[in-house]
Amino acid sequence: MNWRLLISIGAGFFAAFWAAVLMFNEEIVEVDAKTKVEQNQQDALFGMQFAASQREANFKKMGFSDEEVAALVKKVGVLGEKYHTKDPAQDVVTVRIEAASDQDELAAALCGTNASLPVRYSAIKFLMIDRGGGLKAADLDEVSSLEIQPWAKAARVEAVYEMAEVQTDRKDDATRMGLGAIIAGPEATDLLLAKKAPFGRGVFSGWDWGSVQKKFPGVKDKLIDYVALLHLVGEVANADKGMCKQ
Repeated sequence: MNWRLLISIGAGFFAAFWAAVLMFNEEIVEVDAKTKVEQNQQDALFGMQFAASQREANFKKMGFSDEEVAALVKKVGVLGEKYHTKDPAQDVVTVRIEAASDQDELAAALCGTNASLPVRYSAIKFLMIDRGGGLKAADLDEVSSLEIQPWAKAARVEAVYEMAEVQTDRKDDATRMGLGAIIAGPEATDLLLAKKAPFGRGVFSGWDWGSVQKKFPGVKDKLIDYVALLHLVGEVANADKGMCKQ
């Protein structure tokens, strides 16, 4: 018997076994989303312009279905008739913007100057209100100014944005799903950040807007209310004499 051969075979088996143990116990550290941002994984909707003429196009870019786009266009029109006039002194949106206690903070959110978030995510901290444990779009008749809301201080808005949007495998409706996860609350946020259904990734992981609506009833209507208000406020802020042009 060839002892050298036996020793070589034994050593090979031992090396393979030890490598398997190390791989099993190794802590796999993924490149986090922020690192991917630093590696120039650019926001797919970078440079979105908030103007009345861009409403439909923007809603489609956010990944909404044709039915949802129609609902959004209708909703923002209703909000415009209710809150927006040609007289700045009577314009509810303008008055609420100008009454904000921290103009710099609000401008960073509405004008695209926030270093870590685009407007569609940064504005949610000002435009969604916690009502009875759930979030809903602010009624501008009920608030005196646009202020960052208490719920937002503990919310993981940046993490959701990075996980949903700034990825090499970004889905076409990433904005709809990302904003929906924030609006639906902490449980939905947890699922998205953990890549679990209905916010999963991969072939069998279940990234599905229909399932999100079933698991979190009412999220679709709340999301439409928010995005419509977001666009209207963004339009006013970016108008010729708006906050973002000063």
